[in-house]
Amino acid sequence: MSSEQQAALATIFQDRDAIAVWGVTPGNANVNVRKWERVDPGDTALFSREGHIFASASVAAKIRSEALDESLWDRNSEGETCVVV
Repeated sequence: MSSEQQAALATIFQDRDAIAVWGVTPGNANVNVRKWERVDPGDTALFSREGHIFASASVAAKIRSEALDESLWDRNSEGETCVVV
């Protein structure tokens, strides 16, 4: 992450030992990137599987860092890494 991204996250999360993160791969024709671009801090994220919502969270920050993404999730079989929320 850049020093600016680190400073912004330090301000938001202060002295927490850990934070929850979520990421998406770009998907076909970048469909997930377009969805990610519509997410803003303060939004509520709903996580679903098989037609059921199993978790929710409030988006506190949003960054793009390929190095961070790769260190958290590596790359998929297509060589893609994630976008972090």
